Amino acid sequence: MDKAIKKPVLASLLASPIGHSLSPVIHNTAFAELNINGQYTLVDTGSDSLESCFAELRQSTLLGCNLSMPNKQLAIPLVDDLSDTAKVVGAINTVIVNDGKLFGDNTDGRGFVKGLEVNDIVFQDKTVLILGAGGAALSIIYELAKQGVSQLVVLKRQNDTFDQTVAKMEQLSTLTNCPITVIAFSDELQAIIESADIIVNCTNVGMAELEDETPLDPRFKLSSHSVVVDIIYVPKQTELLKWAEEQGCRTLNGLDMLIYQASEAFKLWTAKDMPITPVKEAVKNRLENNDK
Repeated sequence: MDKAIKKPVLASLLASPIGHSLSPVIHNTAFAELNINGQYTLVDTGSDSLESCFAELRQSTLLGCNLSMPNKQLAIPLVDDLSDTAKVVGAINTVIVNDGKLFGDNTDGRGFVKGLEVNDIVFQDKTVLILGAGGAALSIIYELAKQGVSQLVVLKRQNDTFDQTVAKMEQLSTLTNCPITVIAFSDELQAIIESADIIVNCTNVGMAELEDETPLDPRFKLSSHSVVVDIIYVPKQTELLKWAEEQGCRTLNGLDMLIYQASEAFKLWTAKDMPITPVKEAVKNRLENNDK
């Protein structure tokens, strides 16, 4: 019997740890639906092997790669050019290969905003409260600020990087002409929380070993008019989202952000629109099977 012909690798995810990723399901479904002869793979890549992986990437026939922890910032000096978004945010999650040259972009913010739009969540002229100030948060903050929110309030731990975050937000505020304020988690937050139209959790509190915790103290009261978004998608409903629903808030997890940031990367690589409906179905099936 003839062996099945192995499809060429067209793109990969470079991250560590990596086994939980849904990216192969997303991109391989899209390749199959569009009759693109190729596959998307996972490459366990930490900080110690990132530079050698990028050297190989330059010599490869790949369309590009995605990056996740811990590589989004470490890869910045390894590419030849950056998108305006990547320059501002200081992190990349997508690399495009073109004749041995590497171009870095960050699609997290665009994917997040698209996730709001497809769920009919209006963010223009709204007050948005962001929990956390890491790489994903920066991309989301920058995109929301560009696209017309009235103001952003960022909750940040009072640690060694607090002043650095304040300076970064001042820069983003100047670039976008959007008021951005940084507040410590230790401050009195009740009035800030109740005044927020949209609350977005960009921390890792609610997943993995922190699955039973919430980034906000449950003693606070949420306003029922608020929309609460958690960019975590496993578990499907974090403790934050459960708590928000109990207080009458509309909630949204991070699955649409995951899919739409991937669709942005897919278009950068292939110049084709990702077939969203079958991709969502494939991801849903994978998650349901993982729960069994």
